[in-house]
Amino acid sequence: MSSIRALSLLLLLCAPLSRAAPAVTVYDIWGAQAEAELGQGPLATPEEAAFLAQYGAYNSVQLKVPPAAVPAPATSFALALHAAAGSVPGIGPATRGDLLGFSVEMSVVGSVVGRNSSLLQVPFLNLLASVANRGGGVRVRLGGNTQEYATLVDALPPTTAVGSVTAKGPVVFPAGPQTVESKELLYTTEMLKMLQAVSTLTGAKWFLGIPFNDTANPRLQIAEQADAILGNNVVGYQVGNEPDLFAGHGRRPATWTIQNYLTEFKTITDMIRANPKITSKGNIVGPSIQGSKHGFGIADVLAAGYVQAFADDLSIVSIEHYAQSNCAAVFPNGGFGPMLDPQTILPLISGHGAAQGVLAPFLPGVAAARAAGKQFMMFETNTASCGGFGGVSGAHLHMGGQNASYNVRTVPALSSCAEADRAARRTAVHPPPTNMSSFKQWTVGAPMYATLFSAEALGPTGSAQVVDLAANLASNSTPAYAIYENGAAARVALFNYQDASNGAAYTATISVGGATLGESNATPSSVRVKYLVAPSITEKEQISWANQTFGGRFSSDGRLAGTEDIVTVPCDTTAHTCTITVPAPGAALVFLSSADSAGASATQTFATSVTTKVFATASIDPTSLAHSNGQRPTELLGTSQGGANTEEGVAAAFWEGVMWLFLRAGLTCRDC
Repeated sequence: MSSIRALSLLLLLCAPLSRAAPAVTVYDIWGAQAEAELGQGPLATPEEAAFLAQYGAYNSVQLKVPPAAVPAPATSFALALHAAAGSVPGIGPATRGDLLGFSVEMSVVGSVVGRNSSLLQVPFLNLLASVANRGGGVRVRLGGNTQEYATLVDALPPTTAVGSVTAKGPVVFPAGPQTVESKELLYTTEMLKMLQAVSTLTGAKWFLGIPFNDTANPRLQIAEQADAILGNNVVGYQVGNEPDLFAGHGRRPATWTIQNYLTEFKTITDMIRANPKITSKGNIVGPSIQGSKHGFGIADVLAAGYVQAFADDLSIVSIEHYAQSNCAAVFPNGGFGPMLDPQTILPLISGHGAAQGVLAPFLPGVAAARAAGKQFMMFETNTASCGGFGGVSGAHLHMGGQNASYNVRTVPALSSCAEADRAARRTAVHPPPTNMSSFKQWTVGAPMYATLFSAEALGPTGSAQVVDLAANLASNSTPAYAIYENGAAARVALFNYQDASNGAAYTATISVGGATLGESNATPSSVRVKYLVAPSITEKEQISWANQTFGGRFSSDGRLAGTEDIVTVPCDTTAHTCTITVPAPGAALVFLSSADSAGASATQTFATSVTTKVFATASIDPTSLAHSNGQRPTELLGTSQGGANTEEGVAAAFWEGVMWLFLRAGLTCRDC
């Protein structure tokens, strides 16, 4: 479906510590409103509420908490960790800290990334920087369904808004293999120069898409120009977005088969090899199929010899998958069966088992990719296709906690950052609707918090190895992972999927090495802990990471606000154990070395003096904003409108990715 599902996110957590929520003074076209707690945001006026009801992205639906697990998991358990990665059975391979990334639909690049190379969306830069500073980098995919109709032109039509980098072109009538009409997406090289400007400021790396709608007349200009303008800031080129759905969506004849697909794919890869303007070879991403429910699946592609046939062309074997489908609600007569009730779906996609279930069908693909020396990537994913479920896809538990747990598992993932349709409920960050962008800021959702958790859990060295600890008798509600860095035990990620209303906090007693494992004691004298918390597993706005928040709806410029709170926990130096409490709901990231969470020197930041409108500001202490980047503080970008903080823009994130990140350390983990 649309390709802008962007960041991986972390498991929802309930605040373990009482604290005063930071507040902002909200101004709009009607003047100053009462102070609102960050995490709540200003209440919408009746007119705004009616308007926003059209957009699922800003919905305020909050579902009922599912029933408690029966039997309830134990409220205390022990975790004995080996001191060295070499002693850990089933540990995964080295994993990058930018495992979870963003996916932005190409048609909305101007709203998310920037107007042009001189006018970038500062909130987007801040969000990218917050991930890069923690995980050592950040990866962004620009593409999706609209990449298939993208055409490079020398100049956009005269009617295009000033400063835009893309425009809708004429209708493309059925020709060649295509059987339906579609609108072209026109772009110029200024779009690529804009991406390079973002890379210069944040170090972002990009995935771009080569059109696959007409392989008889391929358009390779995006690769030719990107190689020249972006150079090694391009990670790879996706060839074909969800080709298994082409026949069903009218992009190919109904008789189109996997063999036809392979033939067309070879046409493109052969032309890339022979094109001297495309200087980077062997970095193709494919097949990017959606799954086996429609068309052909990953098993069919593997059986057809895809990986072997294109071994010299591929760098990444990719899939795009959603745990559930909400298409019946969006297209009632589309043959998708009965509509699904979000309240019924919520418990099905919550907990450790749900993350494992999403990955299970693709384990053969991971093994095949590894055997061929290729990466395996979930190139696009979220809770549900066709915009997600209201009250589910943006909730703390699902988007925050589960993403964190899911990402920790096996494969890198790109979650939706921005949707072409603002009815989408599953993205991590949203810009305000166009006609509200002059007086509203961005909305940052639970998936973004999961992305931060995941990046910090894996760290910036690229050496992180993860193992599922099968904690608490492999409880579905209380999973835990150990992260080893440079071969040594470095961090522990603890999750609690229970809700405060019907569940309980638990304590995990951690030891490192020791006689029971036949090793010398390596338990530290104290540990430091950062908590991801929210009042409920269904919460969508009042979420905090180490006591910092992006704020509520329409109140974020992409920077964390509030005073960072890293809790120091003394360990029992006699018993050689450290006892960590994890609230319900919540997640805790435990740093076994004090140096690991001590922070790093601030990086250079860039502010803008450009203003677009003169409405609405959020009044927040600039010092808190400038040094609010959590574990590795850095001074992030600021926006200025007469000295106040405001900017229009959008970015979206995906919270279930954190679970992937930890387990990506290996499909050999014991519960895969």
